[in-house]
Amino acid sequence: MALIDQIIVFGYLIGALAIGIAVTRKASTSSEEFFLAGRSLPWWLAGTSIVATTFAADTPLAVTGLVASGGIAGNWIWWCWGIAHVIAAVVFARYWRILRVVTDAEIMELRYAGPTAVVLRVTKTAYQAIFLNCLTMGWVILAMRKVTLNLFPDQNPIHITFGLMALAVTYSVLGGMRSVVLTDLIQFTLAMIGAALLLVFVLQAPEIGGISGLITQLEQTYPEKSHSFLTFFPTGDLPDMPIFLFAVLMTVGWWRQAEGMGYIVQRIGATKSPRDAEQASIWFAVLHNAIRPWPWILVALAALVIWPIGSVPDAGACSDAIISCPAGFSCADAVCVFDREATYATLLVDKLPPGALGIVLISLLAAFMSTIDTHVNWGASYLVRDIWQRFVSPNGPPRQEVRVGRIGVVFMAILAASLS
Repeated sequence: MALIDQIIVFGYLIGALAIGIAVTRKASTSSEEFFLAGRSLPWWLAGTSIVATTFAADTPLAVTGLVASGGIAGNWIWWCWGIAHVIAAVVFARYWRILRVVTDAEIMELRYAGPTAVVLRVTKTAYQAIFLNCLTMGWVILAMRKVTLNLFPDQNPIHITFGLMALAVTYSVLGGMRSVVLTDLIQFTLAMIGAALLLVFVLQAPEIGGISGLITQLEQTYPEKSHSFLTFFPTGDLPDMPIFLFAVLMTVGWWRQAEGMGYIVQRIGATKSPRDAEQASIWFAVLHNAIRPWPWILVALAALVIWPIGSVPDAGACSDAIISCPAGFSCADAVCVFDREATYATLLVDKLPPGALGIVLISLLAAFMSTIDTHVNWGASYLVRDIWQRFVSPNGPPRQEVRVGRIGVVFMAILAASLS
């Protein structure tokens, strides 16, 4: 990195910590303030925070891999959830806010009754907070190892990954939900600017020649299946998105998402009103599905031209999934093979000038932090609301609940790091 890139990166990291310090006193007043920002979020901030959480450092890399194996239509593996997001917006969101819940597990006891409802609530808490939450953070941490190996090949990826995680946990402990959503807003803005910058510089590359040149190059590089890469709906020519799978995704693949993931319910519960809850959910659905992925998709198509499939030879034997292979390669069946997902990170280094590189780098690092800060805060909210307040200390002092919440944030982080 040039000096300007280093200034951008370290400036953001210091700024994120400063936000947590600035709102510490307010976050310490009650558990509702710590986990829901006092239910004061406007719709645009709550919705943007949800989008930022769904964007981890590995997300553009994952989209790059999906395009390489299934074309643009390969993204229906997650685009199908857009149906659930719209249903959540028009049916469920206002009721999540009216119920004034903190967690989705709390809804279980309100919806049903009796001892079995309590058992269901506790079971859902254990599954969501301990298992699913930490599993998600675990694979995000592992993905960050891959990202840092490609972006900082001379550094130990574990040191960078856990350094960023420690910073995210620190401002989450200090400022609670308010620090999380404020940093999420900055992180999402940087992410979109960074993705747009990379797209512009990649399309301007001589081997691409703009949008029209990209299409022409794809047709020349893959004369028999270029249309399969470019079609919005699958044609069955690419093995990773057959027509049958598309039909399954569009009919039943989205059902699980309709009831709302835990951190989505938490953000909706933090809005100012039921109307803000509806608008936040719609804002998230539009940004997440219709706007955000397109710069990544176009860059992924350009990567297929710059590195045609089958054109890069293997790089020797390997024994570890990440570390033992050079940057740009991953271990598969004891052989270092060219990593299609890593081409996104490789293009960052190859195509971006100083300054622009720093912005895109910090957008990826910030994306990782936005996922971690949400998941540790959300996981701790289960421990406080569904365990501590429900069974241990129902009428405890507010500041005690905040202290338990801060301990829960650290516990979630340690558990996820151990799992990874």
